[in-house]
Amino acid sequence: MAGENDPVAFRHKDGRRIARAVRRSEGQPPTGGDRPVASAWGWSPGVLRARVTTAIPAGTMSSPSSSGRVRLWHRVDGAWAEIAEDVEVWNDHAFTSSVAVNKAVKVGWIGLQLWLVQADC
Repeated sequence: MAGENDPVAFRHKDGRRIARAVRRSEGQPPTGGDRPVASAWGWSPGVLRARVTTAIPAGTMSSPSSSGRVRLWHRVDGAWAEIAEDVEVWNDHAFTSSVAVNKAVKVGWIGLQLWLVQADC
């Protein structure tokens, strides 16, 4: 039985095929431009469900806030579960007040940071 650290052998043609598949999936720009996903954009999980754990203050485009925190939710066996770790969220929306603790929000992955996309104010 092979161990976890034992070498794995591929035929040369299989190695080329795997390398081409990886370049196609990881090296394509997200919008057809000329910048590769891995180096210019990073991995993007899309829009995520979250619950506010530290109030998210208003911000602006030139001065976004970064002191708010949320807990993300994900699906496990068909049911939604909260991830037990607070994460920082940025906000460039000029709300009249902060987004309160325990409010439902949607966050998106932009420039390797989580940003507030929508809030239940």
